[in-house]
Amino acid sequence: MSTTRRLLTCLLGPLLFATTAVAADIELIELDNGLEVLLREAHGSEMVASIVTIGAGSRFEDEATFGSSHFLEHMVFNGTSLRTREDINEGIKAYGGYINAFTRRDYTCFILMIPSEFLREGLAIQADMLFDSTLPEEEFAKERLVVIEEMNKDYDSGSYRGDLFRNETLMAGTPYASPILGTVETISSLSRQRVLDYYRERYRPDNCRIYLMGDFEKRQTLHLLDELFGEFTDAPVPEMAPVSLGWPEEGEYTLYRAEEGAPQLDLYWQVPGIAEGQYPAQAVLTGILENEYRSPLSNGEGGRLDLGLSIEQYEDFAICHMNLDPGERSVEEGLGLLADRLRGLVDWAPDADLVRDVARGQRFDDVLLRDTFHFFAMMASPDLHYGGYDYLSGSDQALRELTPAAITRALRTSLLASAPRIIYSTVAEGSGTLPDKVLAAFPRLPAAVEGDVAFSVKPRYRSRNLEREKRAKRSRTAKIVTKRVVLSNGLTVLIKSDPAGEVFASHLLIRGRSAMEPEGRAGIVTLAHELLKAGAAGRSEEEIEAEITRLGLRLKTVDNPWIPFDDYYSREDFSWLRLECLDESGLAALALLADLVGGAEYPETAVSAAKARMMGALRGGMRPSSQAQESLYSHVFEGSTRGMSIKGTPGSIMSITAADLREFHGRYFDPRRMVLSVVSGLPVRKVLQEIERQFGDFESGVGEIGVTVPNGGPVEIRVPMDKTQVTILGGQVIPDWRSLEAGLPVLVDVLSTRMALELREKQGLAYSLGAGLRVVPGLNSDDPGFALLSFQISTAAGNRERAVEGILTELQHLADEPPTEEEVFLSVNDSWGRGLMRNLSRIHQAYQMGLNAHLGLDPFGGRGDRVRRQRKLTAEELATLANDYLLKPNWVWVYAGGGL
Repeated sequence: MSTTRRLLTCLLGPLLFATTAVAADIELIELDNGLEVLLREAHGSEMVASIVTIGAGSRFEDEATFGSSHFLEHMVFNGTSLRTREDINEGIKAYGGYINAFTRRDYTCFILMIPSEFLREGLAIQADMLFDSTLPEEEFAKERLVVIEEMNKDYDSGSYRGDLFRNETLMAGTPYASPILGTVETISSLSRQRVLDYYRERYRPDNCRIYLMGDFEKRQTLHLLDELFGEFTDAPVPEMAPVSLGWPEEGEYTLYRAEEGAPQLDLYWQVPGIAEGQYPAQAVLTGILENEYRSPLSNGEGGRLDLGLSIEQYEDFAICHMNLDPGERSVEEGLGLLADRLRGLVDWAPDADLVRDVARGQRFDDVLLRDTFHFFAMMASPDLHYGGYDYLSGSDQALRELTPAAITRALRTSLLASAPRIIYSTVAEGSGTLPDKVLAAFPRLPAAVEGDVAFSVKPRYRSRNLEREKRAKRSRTAKIVTKRVVLSNGLTVLIKSDPAGEVFASHLLIRGRSAMEPEGRAGIVTLAHELLKAGAAGRSEEEIEAEITRLGLRLKTVDNPWIPFDDYYSREDFSWLRLECLDESGLAALALLADLVGGAEYPETAVSAAKARMMGALRGGMRPSSQAQESLYSHVFEGSTRGMSIKGTPGSIMSITAADLREFHGRYFDPRRMVLSVVSGLPVRKVLQEIERQFGDFESGVGEIGVTVPNGGPVEIRVPMDKTQVTILGGQVIPDWRSLEAGLPVLVDVLSTRMALELREKQGLAYSLGAGLRVVPGLNSDDPGFALLSFQISTAAGNRERAVEGILTELQHLADEPPTEEEVFLSVNDSWGRGLMRNLSRIHQAYQMGLNAHLGLDPFGGRGDRVRRQRKLTAEELATLANDYLLKPNWVWVYAGGGL
């Protein structure tokens, strides 16, 4: 028995672990085997995240092992001495969990999300796969083919090939220069023994850091971690010599002949790494310099420069990356203007208010990532891996204490310290050189100048943040308080006060989206939302954006049409606005929201620009799957504007005028059809008072929307398109959905799983397919609403008849062989776990509260009772549901695409 294990039988005390004092709300512990553990309790959701970073990446590989780190990321999911691949992947899913991983150049990150009820089971699987993987021989060749296919898929992209070139140029002569995936040659030649040796060298407890955060009790969890992770020991990880880039002082220019894509101009400076203490200041500096309205680099004599900046952290150094769009200027002119503005920053004194505002936004981004667990793993894992406890526990205080002098110091040790390395990517023919005078024009301050700024290189990470300590203490005893109020003007207000966090999240739901749109003006709601920030309540767009920056606010008024699945709740029955910030800015954010909703001005020039953007998105064409969905809704809501596309059509968008928008605004943003939900750490009374002050005088407009009677089946709809694929979509209207809200979702989820197994995995008919259930609420007191049960598959046009036959077979199969106890357990927990993951963010909690009210459900109701009822469902109950609903002949069948 290890020392740690032995001492765990006693009371927890100072001899148990090498432990630091609590700073902020994170505690650092080191197990006897060298595994570093960071713990942060957060009880706002029944979910726990275990994020592990391991020092394994291309930085630690050689010519014989390039690609091994990424290959290992795949292989450790394939089996251990205790578990098969199915035990790992399906096991996590059965417990309502999520598991994933990714590889970067100097570390690999593993993400586990698991309901706290199954924390032991999840951590046992994670510890086993990380430290007891067997790299099964029978899986090795298969995984090699998978990785090579992944490599080929990425290499098909011109942007990926450009990224490879830029990385090879910047990192030449170092292990960082090799692709993370390796090459086809290196992966093809990898032997299992070589990868196994690398695994045993790098996957060791003393080369790992685990960050456990969420709904756990620390005392019990320490026992659990020691039991599951503490048993693995090995020799210390070998020391590696530091890697130096040999950054040139004079700068350099490289031309990359791209095969496709728009021209791209990238500039790079080497900057102090996270361990040198300047990262908070560097992050805020990049935020200032890329600010659209207040940046001294973007704006000035000579016109606007469009640029974006980021800091890329590595084990041995950091790089500031700037992407510059010269616009109509030549590359030489754009770089010349940038160099001139950088020289102007030599004597620049950053505005203290701007530093404070951007730092507040950075603090909010950090808090938001910390509170959403899986996004933290994807976006902030560099902070965890490179900065560890010192950085994570002190970054908030460092950001609070930033001064203009700190920003000046960061600037003088980065963008002003040397000329940049420049890579210009273009498909155009031309000279591969840049006049020497352009590079010479970039400022290069002598090292002596750096000492002129009085700022400590190391931020005071260990300084106590009394405000956060008091809040953390309160959160352990304070209760969550909820309140529902309907104001005199009809506005429904839902407030949840949870002192355990710092995020202020508000969601405004406006009912009746498509139903309110005038005939021939489809898409007017989307256009109105697009323009809310273009001018309101006497404030210009620039003033509104300055206020957003000042508050450190994330304000979203419309879905991004260029990002697939960017928003999974853009629907015909409501539109939405959402804002997130720190609690300290929450009441001012509500005031801004009220100004936008109550005083939108719709300037003529802004309307024209927004219409052009929407037209650009519409010109992208429609996929068969989207056309099938719209055709189904057109049939279900035939005779009502509720069946119109929320994106509109080219004709409807072009017909909308600024006058139309101003007239429509007053009718649409009616408080009687709005639900405003807020989740924050502020007292309910304080939030409600501000809402009454800001929204209480909104005037009601039109009356209730008429009842819509849905159209069902049986009917067949065909939409021929010049496509190689066809989408098959089946829909069925379920009028009595409230009595089925426990059993029907489980039945549909099992149907989706079985269809995927049979039609995708076994028959190879489709890449994606599935079944779903969506509640379509009534929009007035006399309208009960309904549910829409549907299934969908997209396949090659020639496979249509086989796919239809396969779907009908699975519907009958579900009635003949209802879901097993194991299938029910998996379905219920998987759905429950996904809901818990989404509900980690306060903005989703606010959204769910508003949606529940919209659907006529308890806005503050959890899913615990429903989960318990679903786990008790019997095969007989589910078979009855399948016969009553899946086998009825009243389906609406839609075929959209080729072969019709």
